[in-house]
Amino acid sequence: MKTSRIWYVVAAGMMISALSIAIIGFTQMIARVEGMQRVVMPGRAEIWLPAGMSVLYAEQRSIVNGKSYEVSEAFPFRCGLDEKARKHTFVTSTGKVRYSIGDYAGRNAWDVDVVEPGKYTLVCEADQPFAIAIGHGLGAWIVIAVIGLFPFMGGIAILVVVYIKRRRQRRDATSQPAAEPPRIPSA
Repeated sequence: MKTSRIWYVVAAGMMISALSIAIIGFTQMIARVEGMQRVVMPGRAEIWLPAGMSVLYAEQRSIVNGKSYEVSEAFPFRCGLDEKARKHTFVTSTGKVRYSIGDYAGRNAWDVDVVEPGKYTLVCEADQPFAIAIGHGLGAWIVIAVIGLFPFMGGIAILVVVYIKRRRQRRDATSQPAAEPPRIPSA
């Protein structure tokens, strides 16, 4: 059975869709990182938190209001919300989300869950100035971008298999002896 050339189109389609998914994932991740609310610490700062879960990222490299901040990755700091009237949870992040994109590099430090959206007071102690970025969903876009590459690998696998099969079919077709013309019986 001859392998159809349509498989080249299928493989190319998988690779193009995979690249599209990866590009969308990476551009969304970059937009999320660049668009996060940022405050300079140590000290006190008003931050706006939506209802539900948010993530506070400690940034080793950042720009806030046009000023650049850079600290070592292992710099010591402590933070919390100065809020007694409204219900909230403020816990150390259990995930390991890290990013380094352009002028920004950071890691998830805390998960904050608030029932009521609004302004909250963030308080941090540290030996040197650094930035806290407030956001959510960054890890999901990283995963989407990476998972988007799997169909790309599948497309490459299909290309390799089809190429090998078609090459064998051509080789087998040229190595077969020429067929003798049919004999017509004489009357």
